[in-house]
Amino acid sequence: MEFVFEYGKKRYTIKRNPEYLRPKNRGEGDTMQKADAVLFFPDERAPITKSKEVTKEIKNLIGLDRKQFAQIAMIAQGDFQKLLFAGTEERSEIFRQIFDTKHFQKIQEKLKTAAKNQWKEYDELKRSISQDLDGIIFTKDSAVSEKLEAYAKEKFDGRIGEGMSLLKELCETDNRKIKELDREISEYEKKIQDENQKIG
Repeated sequence: MEFVFEYGKKRYTIKRNPEYLRPKNRGEGDTMQKADAVLFFPDERAPITKSKEVTKEIKNLIGLDRKQFAQIAMIAQGDFQKLLFAGTEERSEIFRQIFDTKHFQKIQEKLKTAAKNQWKEYDELKRSISQDLDGIIFTKDSAVSEKLEAYAKEKFDGRIGEGMSLLKELCETDNRKIKELDREISEYEKKIQDENQKIG
């Protein structure tokens, strides 16, 4: 049996002999002749022999095994229903073979793993920042501190960025107050020194 097919604008020929009974070379009776196959290439490559090796080479060449090829042939014949009823994994594998998307699948898996790791790291940082923000002690004497207190009651859930901004604003306000108090202390110290000099 001879089968000729084209793939990638190249013509390949396969010759297969099924298993059959033949007369023995010596003596009487019959013997079982094993199945055999030969694959002829369109270029100068030596033909491949033996059924298993030919089947393996064809699968490597077109990227499909016999079952997958038969299912794809259904599409060409308009028999979509059988393909649609194939299992999800089996159907995905068929389409991956057809469109050669194995590389994209590997990239997708790497991205999923990376995203999972990033989310894990994000959650850990979020928890750590929330704990730090929750431990802040401040006087409730301004609109900023009141808002910060409200966020603290919610454990800064979804408000970490805003909480950090409010904290920065509160720190800047406190720094200004500290500078003002330092200036007042300096003035009082100078007055004390002047009075001490007068007393002396």
